[in-house]
Amino acid sequence: LFVKANRYPSAVRSLLSVLFKAWSSRSQWDLVFVNVSQRGLALLFPLLALLSALLGKKWAMRAFGADALEVLENTPWKRLLKWCVKRSVLVGMETHALVQDFSGYTQQTYWIPNVRDEVSDAFSVKKTYQRRFVFIAHVKRSKGIFDALRAFELLGAEYTLDFYGPIAEEACRKLETHPSYKGVLDPVDVPEVLTRYDGLVLPTFYQGEGYPGIVIEAYQAGLFCVATQWRSLPEIVEEG
Repeated sequence: LFVKANRYPSAVRSLLSVLFKAWSSRSQWDLVFVNVSQRGLALLFPLLALLSALLGKKWAMRAFGADALEVLENTPWKRLLKWCVKRSVLVGMETHALVQDFSGYTQQTYWIPNVRDEVSDAFSVKKTYQRRFVFIAHVKRSKGIFDALRAFELLGAEYTLDFYGPIAEEACRKLETHPSYKGVLDPVDVPEVLTRYDGLVLPTFYQGEGYPGIVIEAYQAGLFCVATQWRSLPEIVEEG
């Protein structure tokens, strides 16, 4: 069963629409595969698992990000959530660390990392190092934007940092007028924009950070990545 949970702007309407579609099409599916982030893991997944159990059907789950264990341990209905996890035919986790953590609940835990579509080899071209760096993410404190800007102030004028992304919190609203802020990118434009730079900067300490898609896209474009040793980032960003 495939359902689109973000059809409506309201989270409640989205949840109800998913449950309604699952129930109304129950004769057409034998397994529901739930792809969820933090809120979906706590709410949508157990509801669909319970519905599947009621109908005598199977369920599987894939969680995005790095905070699935915190959700599992801190949700008020964690006993129910653990029951749903243990009886899943498959549990997919984004990082190796989470695979190890969830293997204690079920041996049907597998590594399903974040991925990106393959891009043209033309994006991986050799170029002269010009000390040009880029930050592409939600512009908020937990993504490290203020740390990045301060670091490049200390480096001096030889190094430049441009940053892109939606302003995600009020504390960052003043950055809209910063000379290095280049606005919001359409996802299809990201690969081409990355080729203008030498390296990606991501000093994140965002709690739900798993494998950031922008790091994968930067590698595809031939960039190196400067990032914090945070959560599971060391799994994909090697020292040196």
